[in-house]
Amino acid sequence: MSLTKKDFDPFQNESQVLSWDDFQIENRSDRVSMSGSIDFTKDKEGLAKALEMQKVINSVVSYLQNQDLPEKVFIEAQNWVKNPFN
Repeated sequence: MSLTKKDFDPFQNESQVLSWDDFQIENRSDRVSMSGSIDFTKDKEGLAKALEMQKVINSVVSYLQNQDLPEKVFIEAQNWVKNPFN
């Protein structure tokens, strides 16, 4: 994991990424994106990983519960730019 829950402030920037194995949680100003896969093994390491993820999810839920939210946010499609170095 590259960051800890205490470092993750949902919806506050466009740069924070938490990583576990092949799973990532990306912080954005209009959304928190999750992608990849993660295994929770039946051991202390799996429990620790699950508890850290729970803290992050709880921080997202807590933030959203304390906001005056619209019904739906419009998310613009990303524009891909050709890599100038290729």
